[in-house]
Amino acid sequence: MAEVRGSTSTRWAWLQQVVTVGPLVVSLAGGAVAAFLPEVIDLSTEQLQQLTLALLSAIGGSLLAEKLVEEKIRNQNMATLHTDVLRAIDSHAEITTPRVDAVFRPKRGLPPFEDRAEGAHSLAISGGSLFRLTNEYRGYFEQALQRGVTMRFLVTSAQGAGADYLASYVSYESTSVQSYQENMARAIEGIQDLCERFPDSSEIRTLPFAPPCSLIVARRRGGSSTAHVELYTISTPARDRPVFVASESRDPRSFAFFADQFETMWSYGSGQTDLAPPD
Repeated sequence: MAEVRGSTSTRWAWLQQVVTVGPLVVSLAGGAVAAFLPEVIDLSTEQLQQLTLALLSAIGGSLLAEKLVEEKIRNQNMATLHTDVLRAIDSHAEITTPRVDAVFRPKRGLPPFEDRAEGAHSLAISGGSLFRLTNEYRGYFEQALQRGVTMRFLVTSAQGAGADYLASYVSYESTSVQSYQENMARAIEGIQDLCERFPDSSEIRTLPFAPPCSLIVARRRGGSSTAHVELYTISTPARDRPVFVASESRDPRSFAFFADQFETMWSYGSGQTDLAPPD
């Protein structure tokens, strides 16, 4: 399409050059004819007048053709400019308006937890059970606490409607409510053990309800804090749940919102961690 448009523009530009010099050529040729023709042919006064009118008509026609070609080229250039402006606007909108697929990513595409928490002096972690996270990263949690990182854990109580909802509708891998509650109790027990060993820098609370998402709020100095948000979609494998990251520097409002959400849920949490699931 660009090649066709370029070829058309070239033809019109060539035609414009030809038509532009047309009046000059006609004038020069006509003047030469009017000057030398009477020397060759004996013309009457009436014939000279007719010749002059013909030359003037030719010059006028050339001028009219030049104006028509110029108008055609001007319109063509305006149409091209209009198209280019629209393309520039569309490109700007595509750049400045992020696509949803560019914002959300599947959980399986995330870097390891230690990379997401790197440089943090404080970690606030919430989730339904945190069973998989504590199984995989308990050693990292212990090392972080030894380095002086403060950590708060917020997890749904193994007893009550929250655990039942998570096991029945959110956890794709769950085989039964009871097995899910047992995993929750083991995760809480493991976190509780860490909190007892590091009482000054760690704490756990349990929620009486199922949260709508899991949060990892990593506080860093210099405005580089982040909030990792994992949505608790219905019956979706954990690796495929949509996740996005709100940066304190890039997304200050979103970061503040989700950091505040953790604090709100924390206020609803209880320090009583009854580990025994119901019979």
